[in-house]
Amino acid sequence: MHCIFVALEKVHKELGTGHVVRIDRLVSGLFEIDSFKNDEFTLFSNNKASVEKLDGVFVEDFDSANTVLQEYLATHDVDIAVFDCLDHLTEVRKAFWRNRTICVSIDGSNAISPFSSILINPVIENENACMTGAPYSLHHESSIKEFIPIQDRERRVFVSFGGVDSQGYLSKVLPLLSTVGADVPFDIVVSEEAEVPALVRLIGTRENIKFHYRPPDFYQMLGNSALAIISGGVVLQEASYLGVPSLVLPQYKHQYDAALLKKEEGSCIDVFPIGQINEGLATIVQRCLFEKVDLVSSSHEGRSRDDGFGVRRLQHIIRVVERLDWDSNFFEKSIFNITCKTYSDVVKERLNKLLAREEVDLVYFLCPKKDGKSISKALGDGFIEVDQRLTYLARRTVYDRLAGTVDRSSSGRSVRKATAQDIQALIKVAGRISWSTRYTNDPNFDPLKIKTFYEEWVAKSVNGGLDDEVYVVEEAADSILGFISVKRMGINLGSIGLVGVAPENQGKGVGQTLTSFAVKLMMESWNCAAVQVVTQETNISACKTYEKLGFEPSDRSVWLHKWRTTR
Repeated sequence: MHCIFVALEKVHKELGTGHVVRIDRLVSGLFEIDSFKNDEFTLFSNNKASVEKLDGVFVEDFDSANTVLQEYLATHDVDIAVFDCLDHLTEVRKAFWRNRTICVSIDGSNAISPFSSILINPVIENENACMTGAPYSLHHESSIKEFIPIQDRERRVFVSFGGVDSQGYLSKVLPLLSTVGADVPFDIVVSEEAEVPALVRLIGTRENIKFHYRPPDFYQMLGNSALAIISGGVVLQEASYLGVPSLVLPQYKHQYDAALLKKEEGSCIDVFPIGQINEGLATIVQRCLFEKVDLVSSSHEGRSRDDGFGVRRLQHIIRVVERLDWDSNFFEKSIFNITCKTYSDVVKERLNKLLAREEVDLVYFLCPKKDGKSISKALGDGFIEVDQRLTYLARRTVYDRLAGTVDRSSSGRSVRKATAQDIQALIKVAGRISWSTRYTNDPNFDPLKIKTFYEEWVAKSVNGGLDDEVYVVEEAADSILGFISVKRMGINLGSIGLVGVAPENQGKGVGQTLTSFAVKLMMESWNCAAVQVVTQETNISACKTYEKLGFEPSDRSVWLHKWRTTR
């Protein structure tokens, strides 16, 4: 596969440094993935550091990029072209589109949708995009093992207005922030090192105010803060993910619009009009830090909406079609998966090339339910619908709000962590359950294989092989009524894997007991900001249980399968 990436900065008033940062992070990660080692990646950018680092091609501006990319297309076979430059370079996109290249647009508006095969919109609204919001934010993925609750952090403030402070915010807010108090440390990240002397003259030398230029510990510095004063963009996404409440002073309209949405959902404290400085900023900062007004709920809300896996998701998406080794080995079939979540003519062409050169038994395709066009096209090409997948999310803010109104007790039942001694009993329980999933809904699968699939899942999860832990509910020793498996998903989310209740104990509240226990465990002991669980829209009893406990739908998708006989 030959994939090119296009990202420019500072050649338009709304093209800040965040676009290159995102693509640099994405491409750097691809070079580290073994499954991409035989693929070719080429960056086109006007950021010399990124071009040198990734052995890319330097383009000075839009005109240069247009010429160089058109020439490149004429002399190279390009499979995928990824653009992160808002709606610019339209003619180049059209050229790649006409060439049957899969075009990926990151944060493009409705205007470039006709020339895009895949739309990824973590920030900018696009009514044609199905992959939107925080799950697709291309930011730093933290490697910390334990999240520090906002209430336990030092009263430290992080300030950054990006690589281009076009509104001149820093020189305007510093005099205000210097009145907050000498006991509040400020980390100020400047866009140009030459700014520092003038800024020091503006407020004088202060022990609690430190200036930084391109600090290597940028994300650690942000993550250790109790409050961030920023312009938005990628840094706002970072702050939300790290649970750092923000005051946003946007440089551009798209930053303002995105920050307003975060304020509405509660993951950002306030947003100010573009170019305007609130003279009461110091009072707002003091109120946040010393009264902790809104800090905890804002931190929880931001974390609950972002698992930090956006870069991984896009790396997965641009593969378009990939072989699933685990599934293939287990079911003893050659199984592939369409990873890009859309089914267009160019995706169909890619799939047909695969089917022509390899022996493929089965292709999976998970498509957002609202993308009716892709679903209809896939069904017309021999796919069958096997499941209406419904993902639920329980957020910490809702969990806390429902305290005292939802029964979270174990109803007199004993819930404990499963051990290796429980594995055989768990296998027996799993083997007697009539599972209802996309595998059981597909008549082409061997029922005995599916039975073994869930038996192995719970057995391996006891020792952390698939999910991290398994918990069982019992009324008497050696009498397991049901089980639940749980898994930590990065620093913010927990996930419920399998919920299994022995047939004779179904309808008696055992599933609710297990689910309630798991949510409490992950929220309170693991410090997760949200817990997710996947079920089927047709599983009415499970849906009622989850909604009763405060879960809300977060995603609706459709699973489709295509077998070799329907090729």
